[in-house]
This record gives sequence, C-alpha cells and structure tokens, in this order.
Amino acid sequence: ASNQLVIGSADASGSITDAYFGQGVTKAFTAGSGITLNATGGSGTDNAGAPLTIAGGKATGNAVGGSLIFQTSDAGSTGTTLQSLTTKATLLASGNFGIGDTTPAALFTVGNTDLFQVNSSGAIAAATGITSSGTITFSGLSTAGIVTNTAGGVLGTTVSVPIANGGTNANLTASNGGIFY
Repeated sequence: ASNQLVIGSADASGSITDAYFGQGVTKAFTAGSGITLNATGGSGTDNAGAPLTIAGGKATGNAVGGSLIFQTSDAGSTGTTLQSLTTKATLLASGNFGIGDTTPAALFTVGNTDLFQVNSSGAIAAATGITSSGTITFSGLSTAGIVTNTAGGVLGTTVSVPIANGGTNANLTASNGGIFY
C-alpha cells in the first residue's frame, strides 16, 4: 500500500517487540531530551492541525482488537539497572478506559478492582469509599427529606426517621432551631 512506513517483518521469529526513539536504548536524561510525537501542523492563516491517531492492532473476524496500554517506570533503589515498566492506564478495544486497572469493567474505571466506575451514560456506576468536601447531588433523589438506605442498597428520601433507625416514625416539621427525628 502507498503512504505507509512499515518497520518489522511478517516472519514471527523476526518480529520487533521493542522500539526506541531518540538517543538509543539508554542515555542519561537531560532536560529537553524527551521525544514528542506530532501530527502535521496547520500552515497559513486559520488552518487546523492534523489529528494524531494512536491505534491498537486490528483484529480479524470476531476477535477483539488490540488495547492501548500506557506504562511508565517506577522509581527503584539506587543503581544503574533499568526499572521495569508498569501499566498505569489501559484503553481496551471495547472503549473501556482504566486508570490503575488493566481490565476496566466500565467506560471509565479508577482503581485496580473497579472501585470507581462511570458508565456510558456518564452516571457513576460504582463508587467505593466516597468522601467529599463539597456537595454531592444524587439524581434519583427527587423529594426533599432525610436520605435513607433501603434493604436493596438504594438511596431514597423520607420525611421521618423510621423506628428501626432510632426515630419515632413521626412526620414532624421542625421550626427554626428545632430538631425532629
């Protein structure tokens, strides 16, 4: 095909598994010596730059395409040994993206056991250990009142605290400074 740069071989015994850009496999890092991959920039007045596409391998038939895996090297002990790369984020062929998760279960997942998930509708599908210093709004709560947890784990609202939760089950209205339970 035209307009392609192919590096490697179709021969399985001659395939390339690692590629290095810049100044070889190893060299002492100096500021400004990193590599930036750029798509073509616009030229002239008000011309957009070209997109840069990074793609996993294409699959055939009903097989799943290749994922994009983002890895960095963690700091280790002092010495000259190269550190191992560890996966920090993964984009699966399904579109699920995980930070700190190599098998994300939702469109956006954080944590290695899918602790925080956002589904394709943009709704939080799972959130373990939520803490907040601000306001959290739950779209399923439509009535003002006390937030309760049903037996099925679904949040709801009530205007009285049930006896089972230490309340009187009375439907009271508090005045300024008053407390109802």
